[in-house]
Amino acid sequence: MILIADSGGTKTAWRLISDTQTEIQTSGMNPYYHSVSELSSIVKKELSGKLTDDISYIHFYGAGCSSKESCNKIIDALQISFPKTKINVHHDLLGSARALCKNQRGIVGILGTGSNSCYYDGTNIVKNVPSLGYVLGDEGGGVYMGKLLLSDYLRDKMPEDIRKSMSVFGMTKSSIEKKIYIDANPIAFLSGFSPFILENIQNEYMNLLVNNTFEKFLNDCLSGYKELNSVPLHFSGSIAFHFQSNLKKLLKKNNLQAGSIVKNPMEGLTKFHQQF
Repeated sequence: MILIADSGGTKTAWRLISDTQTEIQTSGMNPYYHSVSELSSIVKKELSGKLTDDISYIHFYGAGCSSKESCNKIIDALQISFPKTKINVHHDLLGSARALCKNQRGIVGILGTGSNSCYYDGTNIVKNVPSLGYVLGDEGGGVYMGKLLLSDYLRDKMPEDIRKSMSVFGMTKSSIEKKIYIDANPIAFLSGFSPFILENIQNEYMNLLVNNTFEKFLNDCLSGYKELNSVPLHFSGSIAFHFQSNLKKLLKKNNLQAGSIVKNPMEGLTKFHQQF
């Protein structure tokens, strides 16, 4: 039996492929932000107890799995609960590329909690404009949207109706700073405003905020690919999926070829691994 994982900044989607398919969701498992013991604790508490079958292979695609050291942290954490299982760990970009491009050329963008992108030649990732993480980069992702929203909120640069709507969060300048600079999970806090943004997307201010987020991703990341105007642009991730109307309009405005937009690449990854 095969277990496939697609792990982002805040959650990990798992699919067990056997006679039937079992779906499980756990916390995100990013080796940049979690130790091996923290990662293994997530596996033990949220995953392994829900699986009764012997697992032959685990194919793990994750944010932050861009170096051998990072991949080994995931392998070490998984092998504690799955000592006899063959484990393959890859970057989440490769997962999205395999799922969306199949064996064709294309540019792939991940727009979820964070963001990333690559040019895929149908077999391998040929080029990657670095994401740089939530402090220096992640343009186009939920964290970036949250930063723009909170910056305008704290500097009183948003319409009064939106400001009043944000009162439900009960935030002050000091409480926001504590969540971002002191508490353990600033990424989840910043990206947690995405549902609120989506809920108010018809508001002119909020619509512009989303458009600015995607334009920043286009200008700072996607423009780095010389193939931009000659291949389809595919996207995965919750932000790309839920705000796809804005995303498609931006691509059309810039005469770019829109490909597939999916919430997660699991369906495509399932088909990919069922070939072997």
